[in-house]
Amino acid sequence: MGGNDSILKVSAKQTIQNGFTVALFLLLFAGGIAWWSIQENIEAFRNVEPITYVILAGCVSIGLAGAALLIVQRDIRTRRQAEVERDRLSNNLKQAEEALLRSENSLQSINNEWEARVTDRMSQLSRANEQLRREIGEREKVEKALAQQESHYRTLFELSLCGILLEDKDGTILEANEAVCKLFGYSREESRTELLGKNIRTLVPQEHRAQIDHNIREILAGKTLEHKVENIAKDGSVRQVELRETAILLGDGSPGILVTAEDITGRRRADQQLRLLAQAIATTAEMISITDANDRFTFVNRAFLNAYGYTAEEVLGRTPEILFSDRNPPQLMAAILAGARDKGWSGEVLDRRKDGSEFCIYLNTSPVLDEKGHLVGLMGVARDITERKTLERRALRSQRLESIGTLAGGVAHDLNNALAPIIMGVELLRMDYPNASEIVDIFENSAMRSSDMVRQLLTFAKGAEGERVSIDPKRLVKEIEKIIKGTFPKNIHLTTKCDKELLTVLGDATQLHQVLLNLCVNARDAMPSGGNLTLEGRFEKVDATFARSEPQAKPGDYVALRVRDTGTGISSEVLDRMFDPFFTTKGPEHGTGLGLSTVMEIVKGHGGFVQVESRLGQGSTFSAYFPTDRTGREARVQFEAATEFRGGGETILFVDDEPAVREVARAVLRRLNCNPITATDGMDALIQLAENRLNLRAIITDLHMPHMDGLAFVRAVRNILPDLPIVLASGRLDDGVAEEFKTLGVTNRLDKPFTEGQLASILKKVLSSK
Repeated sequence: MGGNDSILKVSAKQTIQNGFTVALFLLLFAGGIAWWSIQENIEAFRNVEPITYVILAGCVSIGLAGAALLIVQRDIRTRRQAEVERDRLSNNLKQAEEALLRSENSLQSINNEWEARVTDRMSQLSRANEQLRREIGEREKVEKALAQQESHYRTLFELSLCGILLEDKDGTILEANEAVCKLFGYSREESRTELLGKNIRTLVPQEHRAQIDHNIREILAGKTLEHKVENIAKDGSVRQVELRETAILLGDGSPGILVTAEDITGRRRADQQLRLLAQAIATTAEMISITDANDRFTFVNRAFLNAYGYTAEEVLGRTPEILFSDRNPPQLMAAILAGARDKGWSGEVLDRRKDGSEFCIYLNTSPVLDEKGHLVGLMGVARDITERKTLERRALRSQRLESIGTLAGGVAHDLNNALAPIIMGVELLRMDYPNASEIVDIFENSAMRSSDMVRQLLTFAKGAEGERVSIDPKRLVKEIEKIIKGTFPKNIHLTTKCDKELLTVLGDATQLHQVLLNLCVNARDAMPSGGNLTLEGRFEKVDATFARSEPQAKPGDYVALRVRDTGTGISSEVLDRMFDPFFTTKGPEHGTGLGLSTVMEIVKGHGGFVQVESRLGQGSTFSAYFPTDRTGREARVQFEAATEFRGGGETILFVDDEPAVREVARAVLRRLNCNPITATDGMDALIQLAENRLNLRAIITDLHMPHMDGLAFVRAVRNILPDLPIVLASGRLDDGVAEEFKTLGVTNRLDKPFTEGQLASILKKVLSSK
């Protein structure tokens, strides 16, 4: 072709860019337009995607099911153009050029038409591309959300306090979170080799594995199971685990099992402790109660209900005022509530049962706080201290009696010294003043009554004294029965009851006689209009439990001498004081107030104790318990009458620190035809002994004296005259001192104040044995 000829070089190229096929056309103009082998390239353009376009050098080519030149092919359909091209191709280029030049206007028209079409198509493509971008953006958002959600679930999976397991349909562990690792005792690293890939059956005891097989079948059948199992941890320990298992689809579409596991070992242990605590609260003897912030009961235990006699329905929802005795101080309830809300309150409270009876409790209260420290209620723990209060009263009474006894002993000693010359001098007065016998009798009766009172004081102060022998209680009851039938009113109906095989007791027969007689007189006075009096002798075995309820009791065998009446009964106020010396409800003209105190001290002196039961309007029962005697010694009780004694001038040393006693004793001894020598104390008596030891036949000595008392004096005498008869004259003698006198050979006693007849009897006894 010539240099002015238009040369059209056409080439087609397919490339892939962003998923679209782009057809590139290169048109080079060199002084005209020429077709280059168009027909040869038609097939190449047929494969170009229809949505591709390109604008080149002012003309448009569209690849619609071929290429942009197909449009030209469609518009230049004439045979002539085909011939032109053949001619052009067969070197008739000039003619073809002319023909094509004539077609330029037609091509321009085509260009304009296709520019419009391309613009429209570009608009469509732009909208399609925008839609595609939106779809891609949405898809990216969804993918991002899914990735974020997966991250959240993975984090939840790992951080969950509840163990989570993923198993396949055979029970093989595919995944396990941190909580599962801790449950089985593995670290996270260890779990990858020791836990993952292991079958769940290997983590339970052998006896439970058959149940695992059953559970897997149930789960894969569509059931969700909740149950408790035992799992074996890495260290071999057994953990209590609560499981929830359900079927899921795994990532590959195969069935699997999702398991949540919670270690309930600690919870079960806590539950067991709570059950034990609840059982302890339910069965404890302490009364436990809880109130809310409004002071209304929300909980009470069984001991509480038993103590007060209410049912739970009658107590719950009510305030403690229903239990409060009216005899408590008015401010006590407010003080208890205020103290309990602060740091707690404790103390004694008098409460009232449902039946109206009252009893004493020791109450401990404390505040109940919530987790923020706010007061939500009060807790009270109380115990019945009725028995303790009774024991305290008895202990206080015993201490009080002991103190009074010490005082009474000292007073009795002084009274004895005052009464001794009166009682001994009565016979002297009667001889010197025979016409004044009535007055002398009054003196004697008054002195003897005073002496009896002093003797009771001494008995109260010292308890039992005198010779201890084995006494048959049945015989003692019979003797008292004779006295009662002969002296008590006829409207008192007496009944006696004794066990057939009743063991003996070791004691002073006279004092045991006095115990029963005092109790019977007390019963008689409680029945002014008559009634029934029962006198019993029973064998009683006291065990350790019973002994704890009585301060003076010890476990062992006892004989209970019991006096029961149907009289007026004894009030609680009188019951607390009736054993106090000089306490009486009868008035001074009817009693001294020493009857029951004497009973108490005699029984205590014999190693026993006293029990009292009484109901107002129904009567009382007094029980005196004496330890049994298994020595088998027979009673040697003698009631000696006044003895006729006339001495033969025997020298008798009489030692006493009271001048009046010495003087009257000197006169009485002279009247008994004895030669009396007197001394003021032990030192003086030793001097008299040294001067008269050859003629001395007996010594009568007081115990309590200044400078040298009777015991020290007797010790000194025994070093000089070991066989000389000695008589102890005293109204007050400790058990230890009495025992020491016995070791010194002093077995004869004169109880102050003594009469002339008693002095004569003892002298006859000791002088005849010499």
